[in-house]
Amino acid sequence: MSRRLIIKTILYAELGFLGATYIVWHRMNTSQDFRHYMHQKWPSILEGFYKTGEMSGYREARIADYKAWGLPHPFEELSKKS
Repeated sequence: MSRRLIIKTILYAELGFLGATYIVWHRMNTSQDFRHYMHQKWPSILEGFYKTGEMSGYREARIADYKAWGLPHPFEELSKKS
């Protein structure tokens, strides 16, 4: 294989990975049903999604999801102590 072909292959793989990542993020950002699916199958990925949103001040997604799914959300404890 030529060096140029290897570089192109790596570039296309990176672009494909970036596109797939965006699609998953977009679905998690717009669909509570998809977030529930992620909660069941890949909770660590969903946790990363929540933490990324919380770093920018957006807690509502986790709170709404946990209420809809009948789970106690971690911020309940914080609000009870205050």
